[in-house]
Amino acid sequence: MNLNKINRNTYYIDNPTNIGVYAYKNKNCLLVDTGINNGQARKIDNVLAEGGLHPKYIINTHNHMDHCGGNMYFKTQYPGCEIYTSNKERLYIENPELRDMVLFSSCPIRDLDTTNKTFSVDFVLDYGISKIGDEKFDIISLVGHSIDQIGVITPDRVCFLGDSVFSEDTIKKIFTSIFV
Repeated sequence: MNLNKINRNTYYIDNPTNIGVYAYKNKNCLLVDTGINNGQARKIDNVLAEGGLHPKYIINTHNHMDHCGGNMYFKTQYPGCEIYTSNKERLYIENPELRDMVLFSSCPIRDLDTTNKTFSVDFVLDYGISKIGDEKFDIISLVGHSIDQIGVITPDRVCFLGDSVFSEDTIKKIFTSIFV
């Protein structure tokens, strides 16, 4: 994993689910998503520490575990860290039994059950400009992959899209596995 600069104060960490990073002047940072679990979150944290950055804010683009599974790690390691998402995504993030019902269309088998992974959301984001810390971020609707997925445009004009764009190869792989 590396902290990769995109434009000015906006970076990403290459990860199975890439993590967006916006660095504030005071070395606090905002994360766009947190990875699937505490193990990935710890690795993300190590990359941030190497860059001298301290997580203060998290925006979850949507409720899937590979985007919010590291939330609790950051809340524990950085007391006062604030978590943001959209209104309907909050419902699923805070109520894992609903998230599992949507993903599995029933109660999942024990090994896939994530109902013990409950995360609180501190603030709901509306579409449009939202001030987080001393910076303004543009929150856009990307409904489709999940019920109220959002995208985040940083002050550097970089847009983090969550899982709203898929390559042609990924789409072919999914359809081949479903219909063949």
